[in-house]
Amino acid sequence: MRILITSIVDIKRVTHNRIHVFAEHLSRRHKVTMLCLNAWWLEQDSARQGGDEYHEDGLFSELLDRAEVHYLTKRTDPPLLQQFTPLPGLSSLLARIELSSFDVHLNYCDLIAGHSVARAAAHVGIPTVFDIADDLPHSFALSPRVPRLLKPLARRVAESRLQANVAVAKKVTFVTGALQDAYRLPAGKSTLIPNGVHESFFANKVDPSIRQELGLENSFVLGFVGTQLEWVDLEPAFTALKTLEADGTDVRMLVVGGGEKLQANKRLAAEHGVSDKVVFTNQVPLSRVPLYISSMDVCLICRKETTDSDRSLPLKLFEYMACQKPVVSVPLAGVIEAAGDRVLYARDSSELTHRIRQLHQDQDLRERMGLQGSEFVREGYSWASICRRFEDILLEASAKGSGA
Repeated sequence: MRILITSIVDIKRVTHNRIHVFAEHLSRRHKVTMLCLNAWWLEQDSARQGGDEYHEDGLFSELLDRAEVHYLTKRTDPPLLQQFTPLPGLSSLLARIELSSFDVHLNYCDLIAGHSVARAAAHVGIPTVFDIADDLPHSFALSPRVPRLLKPLARRVAESRLQANVAVAKKVTFVTGALQDAYRLPAGKSTLIPNGVHESFFANKVDPSIRQELGLENSFVLGFVGTQLEWVDLEPAFTALKTLEADGTDVRMLVVGGGEKLQANKRLAAEHGVSDKVVFTNQVPLSRVPLYISSMDVCLICRKETTDSDRSLPLKLFEYMACQKPVVSVPLAGVIEAAGDRVLYARDSSELTHRIRQLHQDQDLRERMGLQGSEFVREGYSWASICRRFEDILLEASAKGSGA
């Protein structure tokens, strides 16, 4: 089967996420061609997201060796315009890659160019599967790369384009039930495909030297892993650290990841008087992420309680669990829907302080949560089984029903 993928994610520059997992799996058995936005600005970011470093890892390098990747545009337009500037040259690009030779088109969250590709594909009898991994309209409205005065317009345009993509698609996949409810995705052609984890990649990756390298020996360590973008909110954790310090509870924090808010979060830690208790690593290669998680005692999901975050399902939830770590999260609908009471929840710094103190004092609870979490992801959230289900949807949409 020949699969054409359009992606809002820059495959070569953005850190490992859902579309990389799907594309890597599909490229083992099928011929995959990818069209993606050109996030050129990440090359100029002093706290780069680190995609180039991640490419040293097998999960990236194998994908890039097997798949054919094209940028929708090579122009260095502002991020907002990147949605529109590929359109004039799209026909010639689709002609070069011989659009009519593909069996199915997968649109990963690309509301503008992805819709244009889907319409062009429909004209030559190629079906589209539209994958919705985030609340895209609210993400557009909250993005710092969209000028403030344009945010309401961006949201309305994104809502309209999302529905247009749903309409043109033969199949729709979505990451949480909250997304299906919010946008009334038609049950007849929509399927829940959650995020997951390569559980064997993350499990049992312990290296005691990591704590020593970071100066965290003999410490109780809170941990956060993720690219620090606009939806990340570390302030409650910093406030909790200060409160716990005043109570005489010795807790430190490890923050793993780069991103454009890295420097702002360092300043925020200083403003809260906890710089000496927080270690920032910047971005690290994917192969080392399990080692850092395994050096933590409690792992945090630190997101702003915005609508787009509420309907999301963070990959790190399952990665933490695969490493047998207890998780404390803000009460996001997507996390509650997936994990239920296997996670502890904290809405603000006061509740977070209570949860940290609770876990700090109860080693048995930490161990029970860790074992329960690892069993949970192994049984229901393995990327291997999720990718096979997703591949079946593409095969069904293409009417191939068998391999390449």
